[in-house]
Amino acid sequence: MGFAMELTPYKSEVQESVYFPVEGNQARVKQIAEAWRSTQRKGKASWGKANNRSFPPFDDWLGKRVELTCLPFPMIDPWYPLVEETPSTVSMDEFLEMKRERDQLLAEKAELEMSVARVQRVNQELKGKMEDQGKRHALEAKRFEMDTAYYGKISQALVSSNREHDITKERLARASKVIEDEKRRQVLVKGQRDDRVRVLIAEWEAKLRIIAERDHYMAERDHYFRQMKIHQKEVGRLQQENTELRFAAEFARMEDEIGPSVGPSSG
Repeated sequence: MGFAMELTPYKSEVQESVYFPVEGNQARVKQIAEAWRSTQRKGKASWGKANNRSFPPFDDWLGKRVELTCLPFPMIDPWYPLVEETPSTVSMDEFLEMKRERDQLLAEKAELEMSVARVQRVNQELKGKMEDQGKRHALEAKRFEMDTAYYGKISQALVSSNREHDITKERLARASKVIEDEKRRQVLVKGQRDDRVRVLIAEWEAKLRIIAERDHYMAERDHYFRQMKIHQKEVGRLQQENTELRFAAEFARMEDEIGPSVGPSSG
């Protein structure tokens, strides 16, 4: 079943089995007119039929025609402006130009994929270096903790030694009869104290060197983190460009396959 038209629609839009010309088919035109009188609206935007049969391809095409031309309601303005039909063919020059653009996009896409692969490889190498640096930093931190604990024990021993020295001085003060022995003892203790102070200074200098090395390793780690963030941003930018190129290539491929398609003009 169909309805009257002046021009034959495209084969891609309607099957020939559901279209017929007006001339010589007055009975079928009258039947269609009767069918239009029994149409009914379903919802706000779609039309259904009552006491009427047709194939699904014709139903879809007829719904689009009704929406475009407002048939069979000529008093209502069309929802969309009518577009003149143009041939769905392209010249060989246009085809070659589109093929050349598609090949160029594919080449650019391949180059971008290679660039992304290189960036990912460099990023993986940086990640491995950062992991090695983290392990070395953890080892140095553990060593620093052990040295700090050792220096704490030395400090406690020094405090205990000073306490014993004070006790010894009190005992020597009470031993007034052995002043010379007390003096010699004081000289000896003073030398020991100086030696211990020098040892402690050397240990603290070594500790400061370890702290400086730790700060140096932390600075290197922060530098690697910043470099990693920069590479991640670059990878994100390249992926975005690759996605845009992929969409452009897909769009060009679709245009190349289907070509421009426009609906038939109203009868």
